[in-house]
Amino acid sequence: MPQPKRKIRICKELAAAKKKKKDKDNNVSLEENLTCCARHILASQVDFKNQKPLLQEIIEAKGHKVVFYPKFHCELNYIEMYWGAAKRYVRQHCDYTWKDLQENIPRAFDSISLKQIRKYLSFIL
Repeated sequence: MPQPKRKIRICKELAAAKKKKKDKDNNVSLEENLTCCARHILASQVDFKNQKPLLQEIIEAKGHKVVFYPKFHCELNYIEMYWGAAKRYVRQHCDYTWKDLQENIPRAFDSISLKQIRKYLSFIL
């Protein structure tokens, strides 16, 4: 009885067999797209590439735009600029007692105009 092939061997064989072919979507060789695991092999298939996440489909069906930010790069999220402006306001107008924080945090958010929030967004996009 033949031994079952291991994933790595199968992937290497696939990459070798398709080494010269080009991916129709982006003209990158399949060898570059394949990294010996089932996840990457499936991810390189056209029907998987074209499938949007369910959450994105639901949000877009309601008429909204979905923007996914890169993981671990909070500096690319405009809400961080908004939050930074609010913290700056609190530092300048608060003595850091509990009562003063409760009063100043809502004021801090209200002090940031919609125009300024849109500037933060346009900076990112």
